[in-house]
Formats: sequence, structure tokens, C-alpha cells
Amino acid sequence: PKSRLYQMLRKGEVRLNKKRVKAESRVSVGDILRVPPITIQSSGGIFVPEKAIAEIKQAVLYQDENFMVINKPAGIAVHSGSKNQYGVIDAVRQAFPEAGWELCHRLDKDTSGCLVLANSRTALNRFQDLSIAGEIHKQYLTLVKGTWVANELLIDTPLEKQTVSRMNALGEFEEVIEGGEKKTISIFTTRENYAKTTLMQVVIKTGKTHQIRVHSALNKHPVAMDDKYGDFKWNRALEKIGLSRMFLHAHIIRFKAFDEIIHVSAELPKDLQDFLDLHC
Repeated sequence: PKSRLYQMLRKGEVRLNKKRVKAESRVSVGDILRVPPITIQSSGGIFVPEKAIAEIKQAVLYQDENFMVINKPAGIAVHSGSKNQYGVIDAVRQAFPEAGWELCHRLDKDTSGCLVLANSRTALNRFQDLSIAGEIHKQYLTLVKGTWVANELLIDTPLEKQTVSRMNALGEFEEVIEGGEKKTISIFTTRENYAKTTLMQVVIKTGKTHQIRVHSALNKHPVAMDDKYGDFKWNRALEKIGLSRMFLHAHIIRFKAFDEIIHVSAELPKDLQDFLDLHC
């Protein structure tokens, strides 16, 4: 896979004339290229349960000749890994094998909602260009601890440096260092104040890993059931009354795809809406 090739390049396993080489390097006549032995596993592909494939088929919110937007279920990672037998992308490719679908961005495993995929390199590059230019509108819904006093608040605190998996120009995920040097902008708007919690609408102007979760925690209003930045004692109390996962949902996404504006919304999932109705 391409991800393995990029891994070899990053680790210096590939050498051009005994020197480290970059992906964009050119090879000339007479150059000596050293590539380590590659073991290819015999595999029939990633197994995705029929139930998961059927769920993905039902989750399609929008589809055209370039893009697909699905309502990602909570509890499934966007791609497979050591802890995930399969990912959303695997389920999509098996549900819709006629096109070469690629992830345009990511959502955390326990985050539900709008997730965009592209079926061509041109479409993927278009989305990534818009993302870099800050021209993709992403709006989330989240339940946070306590009463959020300000009706609207812009938080632009830079995130600490961390190693995360990010998509490269070829649509492959690779490990990179992110954060620490630039502002990350989140605009929080109160949707509903409850007795001990607040339902917030969050628009992110940048797309950094865990951005909403970190900004909420820094403002002393952690996201409900956030197992990394949240209030763990509060999380246990929420779990006892029925909240089984993080309350974070990608509600709306909007972007201009070539000559057309794509605007898609995903309603709050039943498990989250039921929790609000019963306990807030």
C-alpha cells in the first residue's frame, strides 16, 4: 500500500545514491536506488460485516459524480488499524465498489455525523484546497458540562504539539507533528442551557485533531463522555444514566464543489436526542 511506501521514505529506508530521499525526488540515469525488501501478506481484503455494510448504505446523505456525504455512525473509526478491524472507508468501498472512494477528512471514532468522501483525485484535491483556504463550513453539536455563560465565544488557543495521523496529498494517512504554532479557531454558540449542562453549536475555522474537545476543556466546559480531555467523574455519572458515548456530532458541512454548493446536514442521532429528552 502507498502508506507503507511513505513510511519507508519517512524512516529513511529508501536511499538514492546513499542519501535519504523524498517522495517528490527525481531519479536520473545512473542513479543508485536502494529499496528494502517488502513482505507482501496474502490477504483476501479487509472483512467488513454485512450489517456494517448495510448501515453505511443507509447512511448516505448526499452523492453526486464527485462526492459522497455520509452520516457516520459513532463507534467506528474512519479507517482500520491495530485496534480497528475495519473502518468507514472499507465499508464504503465494499458497499459501493463501482467507484474509488477516498476519505476527504476525518472524524473521531466516537463522533457521528457528516463525513465527506471523494471518488477521484481531482475531487479530493478540490476538497483539500478548500480546506487549506478555510472555505469549508463545519458545524458541530456538543453537550458540555455546566452553564455556558457567553452566548457566543470565539476560542483561538493554539493546540499543544502532538503526533497525529493526517492525510497527505495522495489521500494516504501518515503520522505528522501537529499544533503548537498556529491559532486554531472554534466559535461556540449556545443552543440550549439546561440545569447542569449546555448544548452548544460549534463552528470550526480550522480542522485540527480534537480541536473542539480541547477548546471546550480549556474553557472549563468539557464535552460529555470525552475520555481524554473530559471530567472523568462526571463521565461516570453520565454513563450510569444512559449516555454511552461522547456527545459530539458533525451536524452540518457546506462547501463549493466546482460549480455547485454542497450543503448537507445530519440530524442529531437518536441515542443523543433521547438522552437530551430524558435527562436535560
